Amino acid sequence: MVKRLLGLFLVFALIGALLPAAVLTASAESYSGTCGDNLTWTLDTENGVLEIFGTGDMNNYISYKNNPWYSYRQGIKCIIIGNGVASIGDHAFDGCGGLTSITIPDSVTSIGDHAFSGCEELTGITIPDSVTSIGGRAFSGCSGLTGITIPDSVTSIGAFAFSYCSGLTSVTIPDSVTWIGGSAFWDCRGMNAVYITDIAAWCRIMFNPYSSYHFTNPLAFAHDLYLNETLITDLVIPDCVTSIQNDAFYGCSSLTSVTIPGSVTSIGNYAFQNCTGLTDVYYFGSEAGWNRITIGSNNTPLTGATIHYLAEGLAINTASLTLYEDIVVNFTATVPEGLTNPYMVVELGEQSYTLAPSREDDQGRLVFDFMNLTPDKMGDNIKATLYATTEGGQLVHFCKPEYSIKQYCTNVMAAYPENEKLQVLLADLLLYGAATQRFTGYNADALVTEGMTLENASTFADLTSTDFARTGAIDPEIQWTGAGLECGSQMSMYFTLNTTVGAATSVEVTINGRTTVYAYEDMATDDTNTCRVVFRGISASEYGDVVTAILKNNGEQVGQTLTYSVNSYVYSKQNDTAVENLAQLVKAIYNYGKSAKDYLN
Repeated sequence: MVKRLLGLFLVFALIGALLPAAVLTASAESYSGTCGDNLTWTLDTENGVLEIFGTGDMNNYISYKNNPWYSYRQGIKCIIIGNGVASIGDHAFDGCGGLTSITIPDSVTSIGDHAFSGCEELTGITIPDSVTSIGGRAFSGCSGLTGITIPDSVTSIGAFAFSYCSGLTSVTIPDSVTWIGGSAFWDCRGMNAVYITDIAAWCRIMFNPYSSYHFTNPLAFAHDLYLNETLITDLVIPDCVTSIQNDAFYGCSSLTSVTIPGSVTSIGNYAFQNCTGLTDVYYFGSEAGWNRITIGSNNTPLTGATIHYLAEGLAINTASLTLYEDIVVNFTATVPEGLTNPYMVVELGEQSYTLAPSREDDQGRLVFDFMNLTPDKMGDNIKATLYATTEGGQLVHFCKPEYSIKQYCTNVMAAYPENEKLQVLLADLLLYGAATQRFTGYNADALVTEGMTLENASTFADLTSTDFARTGAIDPEIQWTGAGLECGSQMSMYFTLNTTVGAATSVEVTINGRTTVYAYEDMATDDTNTCRVVFRGISASEYGDVVTAILKNNGEQVGQTLTYSVNSYVYSKQNDTAVENLAQLVKAIYNYGKSAKDYLN
């Protein structure tokens, strides 16, 4: 009898040793425990809600049988993860077949291996922007999922992550993803669309095929690739791409042509395999250049297509700065024979501008003048893309690395340290930009001069005279009422006058022998017969020069002559304390104009 009791005691002791490390408590239909050093969970089996709260990482479990809610997994319908939880552990919700919804907070940065494997009733999930990695088999077997959007924060997707998601019809993969594990989309036979926003980023993704299978890339089943919601049939690889990774476009049967820039030196294995619609390849280079590209195995659709060689290559050659009537960025571009209708799209901030070529330089290159740069945007990056059309009607393009006035000035100042006038001019230009930022409030916490030592910049001395004057006989029907400046993408001077209809038919504005005529109908007129004439013909070197405005009626002068200059405005505002940062701005304008004139002389 003693031996028998001892045997039972040993059995009970062994069973106790096999219980999970987390302490479980039960009250009616609720259970609770711990799932991390500082994480607690509660499960209400009556409504199927599992809540996890606390701070820090969730435990990783070696299998779904080891998570603390394993015994109740089929009854879990909703999971609420509290803010503060930093990760979803391996096998955390593996096998929760009845799960229909989950809330993941912004505090979560990683989703572990097998985290949601087999959650076949889960029809949708929102992955927050805080998540940077999705583990292997994280959503494997989630057959109820129909679409998944990977947030911009994710950089890696593990092997088999979405395998056997038979209901998945589309996936959005952001530019941030750089690695996708083997067979990540294995057996996703319902997939019909992959959405991306950047071809260059897509070409850089490391697809890691599992064994001899090539279902790492979701295109293997989807076949259709969408760039910014538009189906890609004519693929254009940007010029910044140097290599196209393995499997990059595997199975993309919607492709009919691909344009490859001269910058590409290698194309990976299977990169264009099963692209059954591919018939034409446009290469910006010679046949010899094409033959130097390392093309991996199993790219028959690519190598078997008709290759069109554009030997010279479409390119933006240079970007420089000139000071005409405003601050102008000049781009020179080479457009090879066989390409037509060239134009350039320049992006600055949220604005986009389309430019036609303005002229040719002495080397026969096209010149595009970007004249929409306001002084407060000198620190912002400018993106320029050159477009042209092939003989077959294919639109091709070339992207120049982003560029800023600050970068240009920094490079030129470093290249010509002995040119004192140039040093002063560029320093004053940047200070003009910083003063404009302060005045407008645009990005004022990151001034264009930040991090720069501008020892050569001009020092302002108060002006003691002005060119503002109204001379001649007063006509009672026509009177000048004022003048001032508009500092936009170019320096503009405005004049205001009161006139009745027919009293003045035109205004002639002259500076340094150049005359611009404004007809009465070109003037802005309000209900009080106040007219406004805006003159935009002033270059930086002319800020100190007198502008003369003459009123005329059918060619004969009437009323007074008005004289003004940019420096007249500076004179009137140099000690202005009523408008914040205005005095600082006009002083910067004066210094910039003075140094521009000194440089030209």
